[in-house]
Amino acid sequence: MGELGINLPGLITQLISFSILLFLISKFLYKPVVKLLDERAEKIKKGLDDAETASKNAENAAEKIEEELAKARQEGKKLIESAKDASNQLREDEKLKISSEISQMMEKAKKEIESERDTAISELKNKFGELVIDAAGKVIEKEVDENVHSELIKKALEKESLKNE
Repeated sequence: MGELGINLPGLITQLISFSILLFLISKFLYKPVVKLLDERAEKIKKGLDDAETASKNAENAAEKIEEELAKARQEGKKLIESAKDASNQLREDEKLKISSEISQMMEKAKKEIESERDTAISELKNKFGELVIDAAGKVIEKEVDENVHSELIKKALEKESLKNE
């Protein structure tokens, strides 16, 4: 081997040194570095899984929020409709109440008018009776007593009612 330029004791020493170095590197350097890389890969994998879980949770929360918003919108619409219905009902109730009050006022006014008319007719009859008595007294030129007075009023009213019919 000497002819090839290979020094056997140097080669064996180098092989032993290389084997020791390989053993030492694999024991003290390779395994810890691989272990570190595996731990790092595990942390990254766990971080990705956590991120995916958080993303799914965020999506679920967003969906729940959308559902709650939709429910709130529906409830808001129902409340608005309910308020509109209550407003319309109140308006109708007020209309009926005012209409009833107006009818009562008109009825009261009619009764007052009839009462005043009856009073006026009664007063007119009395005045007419007095005028008739005065006129009869002047014509007859004597004082008319109550029996005569009643009789003259009846006759005058009968004549007046025959004219009006």
